[in-house]
Amino acid sequence: MPQFDYICKTREGIQKTGTIESDSSATAVSDLRRGGLFIVSVRPVKDQNSQPFSFSKYLPVFHRDKIFLYRQVAMMIRSGLTILQALEIMKAESQKDALRKVLTSLLDEINKGIPLSEAMNNYPKIFSTLAVQLIHSAELSGQMDIMLDQIANSMIYQKEVKAKILHALAYPVLTLFMLFGVGIFMLIAVIPKLAKMVQKNGKTVPWATQLMLDISDFFNAYGIILIIFAVAAIAAFIFTFMNPLGRRLIERVALLVPFIGKVFLFGSMAQFGRTGSLLITSGLSLLDTLKVVAGLIKVKVLSDVIRDGCTNILMGKTLRESIDSKLLPKTVLNVITVGEETGAMSTVLHELGSYYEEELRSTIDLMTAMIEPVMLIFVGVMVLLVYLSFYQAATGMM
Repeated sequence: MPQFDYICKTREGIQKTGTIESDSSATAVSDLRRGGLFIVSVRPVKDQNSQPFSFSKYLPVFHRDKIFLYRQVAMMIRSGLTILQALEIMKAESQKDALRKVLTSLLDEINKGIPLSEAMNNYPKIFSTLAVQLIHSAELSGQMDIMLDQIANSMIYQKEVKAKILHALAYPVLTLFMLFGVGIFMLIAVIPKLAKMVQKNGKTVPWATQLMLDISDFFNAYGIILIIFAVAAIAAFIFTFMNPLGRRLIERVALLVPFIGKVFLFGSMAQFGRTGSLLITSGLSLLDTLKVVAGLIKVKVLSDVIRDGCTNILMGKTLRESIDSKLLPKTVLNVITVGEETGAMSTVLHELGSYYEEELRSTIDLMTAMIEPVMLIFVGVMVLLVYLSFYQAATGMM
């Protein structure tokens, strides 16, 4: 079990030092607090003679590292530590040089009197705009541990949504890739040899075998051209997507595609509702909330609608009027109208986020359920054609 060196003070102000065994620094702090001690510092004991070499120290800061950081700091703050003490402990525990460097910089900035949110804003690749805004609100409200947990929960939710979308799309993509590879091998290497065997026996090539042979001849004759065309099409797609106008055009088309469009739309609306409610509850103004949410939504055409809404609000329009667009579902606009009339915008947005989270989950489940039988039918047809070509060729040689 890991060991931690600690420096504490009793209620009488007497300083105590020692070593404690615990699962983590956070649990070590909790154990010491339960003993009636005030924490000064807790640092992991490092055995310099048996430090194993690890590649992890050279790795970048991953999503899970940030979630762990937020969770641990929140737990230590609830245990009575200051934000400086919590960050010091996390820096000492960190096994990654990149994260340790960031935490060192944060500590230096805080010691100079700079707020944590402002220091975090210098690392946009590590700390999102949402995290910075919530930390800023926590600095004003004094609810740092609650906000840190909310940031971690938001990141976990985003990770789960991405995982579900990738899972739904991975099955058909991998199946098509494997089927395409096996089919090309059969057409180029197997079918032509089978046809030659039939022709040597002076037999007529059966129709199924002839069909596969014609396809094989086509690939042999135009295979290089097809590959060049495919590579060019992929390159053109990537180039278009990297262009701001091209990306927005692709996104508009994608939103019209059955299931795929709903996944993007529902995911964005769930993000809009969930994050908007969180920011308004934290004390952020509606205008600033829209600016943050617009930066978080990945579908640029939907992000543009919300960003343009900021300008419209400054012109005196209501939120409903500001983001009124054909791209947004009528449900969103109607619910926002209710929120404006009742003055419960935070609650309404939370309900909206929950609704679209459920709709997103249902759409992904339905898409997955429909893709599987379609793929099975497609694979079955391909297997049947190959089987017929072999069977007819084999019987034709008898």
